[in-house]
Amino acid sequence: ATLTPAETDYLLDMLKRLAEQGLAIIYISHRIPEIFAICDRVTVLRDGQRVTTVDIGDTSPEQIVDAMVGRELKAELATHRDEADFGDVILSARGIEAEGVNGIDLDVRAGQIVGLGGLVGAGRTEFIRAMIGADIRTAGSVMLTTNGKTKHLRGYGQAIRSGIAYVPEERRSDGLALTMSVADNITLPNRGALSNLNVLAPSKIVSFSKALAEKVGLRPPKIELLVGDFSGGNQQKVALAKWLGREPDVIILDEPTRGVDVGAKMEIYSHLRDLADQGLSIILVSSELPEIIGMSDRSLVMREGRVACELAASGATEEE
Repeated sequence: ATLTPAETDYLLDMLKRLAEQGLAIIYISHRIPEIFAICDRVTVLRDGQRVTTVDIGDTSPEQIVDAMVGRELKAELATHRDEADFGDVILSARGIEAEGVNGIDLDVRAGQIVGLGGLVGAGRTEFIRAMIGADIRTAGSVMLTTNGKTKHLRGYGQAIRSGIAYVPEERRSDGLALTMSVADNITLPNRGALSNLNVLAPSKIVSFSKALAEKVGLRPPKIELLVGDFSGGNQQKVALAKWLGREPDVIILDEPTRGVDVGAKMEIYSHLRDLADQGLSIILVSSELPEIIGMSDRSLVMREGRVACELAASGATEEE
């Protein structure tokens, strides 16, 4: 899941060579292009049951996706918008420098989805963590403008209090407490809103958590279950829900669909577009080029800690 495109191509070519030498290979993946690139036959499982087995030449990616999710699913990503459709600049970063980050500027407007692409190791995660103060920033400034007021952000705590939310790349180790319940995880960044005189109010926690679980489409919507017992896609929904409870102005998502099945992935895409339509500013960090191209209104491509180029949504290609 973390290989670069070149490394992925090398792996797939190696598997093809091994198959030609007579090795039988079982390849388990929910990455549809890879299945069609190397497999002769595909079996689809859903809910512990075999749904279908078919020769790869007798099916299509759309049919495989429909079989995986149990219904017809149109994998339509966002309709891109022009710069004039967005609000004012909400987040403005200038000259951000940190370990592995070399003088990056970034502006994000209200209601805009900005994609941050590049190979693994290009400095994407290092940049956003330095920008919001989660890691040490050696130079640069960050301003957040909301309700006509501008704040200079100097640390992570201030960034969170000012209206920034951050869903990290490693949700299992950094974004969630797997041995705690859904309700407990949602409570963590929202304790102020769920307390009476600094004492957590159980009734508030239940109603608050249920509303957010329903909002992100958690399945099953049982807030008493441990987060570690949910699938990767549902864990990511909880990681998103806990921050939506704070009603942020800017949300940063690092690899939001890594290890997420195709059905949950489309749900997350749809939800992010709805949030952007409501005026939330989104920074989307991803190694998946179709995700960057399909979801972003504007894309920055990073290489070796710098912005190599900026691409408008219209006409952007994986080759570019």
